[in-house]
Amino acid sequence: MNSWNHDRQTANVLSSDNDGDGVVSPGDVVEYSITVANVGSAAASGVSLTDSIPALTTIVPGSVTTSQGTVVSEDPVGVDFGAMAGGGTATVTFRVVLDDPFPLGITEVANQGTVTSDQLPPVLTDDPDAAGDTDPTVTPVVAAPDLVVSRI
Repeated sequence: MNSWNHDRQTANVLSSDNDGDGVVSPGDVVEYSITVANVGSAAASGVSLTDSIPALTTIVPGSVTTSQGTVVSEDPVGVDFGAMAGGGTATVTFRVVLDDPFPLGITEVANQGTVTSDQLPPVLTDDPDAAGDTDPTVTPVVAAPDLVVSRI
């Protein structure tokens, strides 16, 4: 029987800090990395990943890459891995730009993909930094007005 190690979705990587404040904020670029592993002893066929990009973000064109298989779409992110041998892994990365302006009161963006195969039911990606097996990856966003007043 095949099983998936799907607890390796990683995010919160600030790829480009456009305002130089050291935190994820509007206009910044965040990179997501998803590792899919077949921890079973038999090959899985028809393995694919679909991942809708987070709300309030835009995909960076050309940023979707995979270590195995073919990128079939960018929005949503779609990757066909094909067959994955027992013990095999593949990593998908993509970058998004946070909307600017960003709505007041929103303090995070969340991302979660789905892995499917011919042998197993769909499996949600998981944030390894959160408890549980199917947690979305949550990226805190600092978005607040920054008024500057000058007296002339």
